[in-house]
Amino acid sequence: MSKHNHLEEPASRNGSLVMSRRGLLTTGTAVASVVAVGGVPTAATAAPNANGVIYAIEYDWDLLWYRHEGRGNGTPRWANNGRGKKVGNGWDFAHVFQGAEGVVYAVGHNGDLWWYRHHGVFDGTPRWANNGQGKKVGSGWNFAHVFYGGGGVIYAVGHNGDLWWYRHEGRGNGTPRWANNGQGKKVGSGWNFAHVFYGGDGIIYAVGHNGDLWWYRHEGRGNGTPRWANNGQGKKVGSGWNFAHVFGGGGGIIYAVGHNGDMWWYRHEGRGNGTPRWANNGQGKKIGNGWNFAHVFYGN
Repeated sequence: MSKHNHLEEPASRNGSLVMSRRGLLTTGTAVASVVAVGGVPTAATAAPNANGVIYAIEYDWDLLWYRHEGRGNGTPRWANNGRGKKVGNGWDFAHVFQGAEGVVYAVGHNGDLWWYRHHGVFDGTPRWANNGQGKKVGSGWNFAHVFYGGGGVIYAVGHNGDLWWYRHEGRGNGTPRWANNGQGKKVGSGWNFAHVFYGGDGIIYAVGHNGDLWWYRHEGRGNGTPRWANNGQGKKVGSGWNFAHVFGGGGGIIYAVGHNGDMWWYRHEGRGNGTPRWANNGQGKKIGNGWNFAHVFYGN
């Protein structure tokens, strides 16, 4: 994939708030247990779906659950008064990412791919499928980036910049059934980026090592063919995206965590066609701080 076109700053910062941690279960080849304790922001109220759920893994490998109630407009409202709920421990993995409907994938440092399903995704309770035991669904997942692409699709970027497409047919129950007999399909090259993440509807965002934000759309997402919008040329939709973590939150929302632990909310209004139109004139809204985690990822 090559890159190209447009620009827009992501960011000056406004807003305020605080996030911090705490709260129990297990993983790796994991079991479950509980407890919740935590850290700061505002309001609560459990929603009937998993929108706004964010998982964070501390450097002691505890897995924490949060829900951003202000996701729709970037206000710093959080479930449980902003207190993280501990729903796991032992989450020492190279990559961890969501798979929708409570599914969480984790790649071990040896390249094994594990499947988990968090039944407590809606309210942050430590309830897991298979008694919290992960199911091994693959091996050889030694990639630079791995992320979910909707409908069982998983994208992986090799250390040489090649982009691969896979589809996990057994995602519903964690069986190791894969499209194309588990063989990845190469759908791009030159994906040497600092961050790569999914934006819904085939959209993939990529952050260059210089902080530029690029938009792509994979038209061949359904079957792993290398068909791309704009002839595969990326569209530049931002600059200054020098963050520790960046991930999609659905509906054009992008969360970004600064190297100082501040969390920022953005919404890309031009996501449908890759134009650099942003909510709030491209100004990020600060919705938390203290997000100094090993991994942070969206939960639905």
